[in-house]
Amino acid sequence: MQIKKSFSLIAVAVVILLCTAAVTLSPAAQATNASTTAAASTHTAQVNNVTTAAVKTSPIVWAGTLNIQTVDSSGDVGWYTSLQFTPAGWPAISYYDSTNQDLKYAYKDASGWHIQTVDSSGDVGGYTSLKFTTAGWPAISYYNQTGGDLMYTYKDASGWHKQTVDSGVDVGKYSSLRLTTAGWPAIGYYDFSNGNLKYAYKDAGGWHIQTVDSSGDVG
Repeated sequence: MQIKKSFSLIAVAVVILLCTAAVTLSPAAQATNASTTAAASTHTAQVNNVTTAAVKTSPIVWAGTLNIQTVDSSGDVGWYTSLQFTPAGWPAISYYDSTNQDLKYAYKDASGWHIQTVDSSGDVGGYTSLKFTTAGWPAISYYNQTGGDLMYTYKDASGWHKQTVDSGVDVGKYSSLRLTTAGWPAIGYYDFSNGNLKYAYKDAGGWHIQTVDSSGDVG
């Protein structure tokens, strides 16, 4: 094996020597090549210098201004966030308040940020997913850690209304909420108890639950 490796190295060296000998530039070509290389090196050095200076002097590398706002600072808050924009174009966020173990909702309008505690019945509010109904009201799917349930809540003129969608031993993590073309909620989520991907949707008859994939630990 060592002899084969040595012969291989010798062969490569011979090929390199032959290629070097075969490619011989005229003095004029060599001068042109040297000038081009020098110009390229100078240009590269200038570009690198400008890039380095930009990185050192600017905290952002894209056009515009990065506007960071503190929405809620009342304890350990901000877990499992889901961001959407209201029909009027304002930001809205559903999230988990770890300090109080609550589901919370924050939205902004012309007067600033407004924070609401949506559900405080036990340890609730993980894995939130926020959407807006066709009427412009917020709707949220989330996980009830206390009961191991998949939950759904929506708001209207009278306030928040919560529903238990699936109440298996431990279901509802990693929920993803969408609204059908008819405006009904539909949720994809993980059934931890059985290791399955599940799907729940609502219509006039109530909630319907389906196991989508049960081939192993999926979902």
